[in-house]
Parts: sequence; structure tokens; C-alpha cells
Amino acid sequence: MDNHSLPQTDRKTKDGLQDKPDVLNSLLRLEMNLSVLPKKISTLQAQYEALSKQKHSLLETGVIDATPYWHQGKYLYLIYPMKDGKRRREYVGANQQKCATVIATIRRAQRYQQIEVRLQHLETQLREAMFLVDRLLWVMSITE
Repeated sequence: MDNHSLPQTDRKTKDGLQDKPDVLNSLLRLEMNLSVLPKKISTLQAQYEALSKQKHSLLETGVIDATPYWHQGKYLYLIYPMKDGKRRREYVGANQQKCATVIATIRRAQRYQQIEVRLQHLETQLREAMFLVDRLLWVMSITE
């Protein structure tokens, strides 16, 4: 007996759902899709917490928001972002150890900025998800 000769309520579709009226099929799909939300929420929460820890750790270690400039390929200067129309420059020197430490501090600042962007992205995702969940709950409450 092939699938097409079975009564309509007993036929299976490729995703494992039975051929049922569209409303029942939609409800089953909705239930299946919503069942993955707790895992996705846990993943987002873990990502957010890990990034927040990294950000805090970078700040504790120290960051410098500046651009390194090597004068004559030997002397390190730091060029800071403009503030009040003025750009501050700071001489670091030629000491290799001191220069390496300063460069590492600048790299931490760059990583800090990358983390900030990722955290903002996660916050945007959360706001959008909350809007959609609220909308879903509102739409579903209309039938009550």
C-alpha cells in the first residue's frame, strides 16, 4: 500500500508531520520551532556572559585607544583620536620592551572595541527577538 492510498490523517510528510488540516500542521510546526528556543537562549546568554568577562578583563589589564606611529622606523609615537579638534601625540621611545608593552595594550583596545561591537549586535538581536515574541503572544491572545 503506498502513501497515497492511506487515509489522509495517516500519511507522513518528509518532515515527519502527518498530513493534517493546515491549522493542525501549523500548530505542530509552531511547537517544533518553539522547542528550540530554550537552547538558543542559553547559547546567546553564554556568549554574552563570555564576551562581557573578556571585556572586563581587558579593561582591568589596561587598554590604550591610540594609533602607533613609528618615526624613522625606530621611535614609537602614539597618536590619540581627536578631541575638541586637537590630536594628542605621545612619545614612547625606542626601548623594545616598552614599545612591545604599549603595542600589546593597543591591541587589547582593538579587541575591546571588537567585543563592544559584538555585544551591541547581541543586544540588537535580543531586542528584535523580544519584539517578535511579544508580537507572537499578542497574535495568539487574539483567539482567546
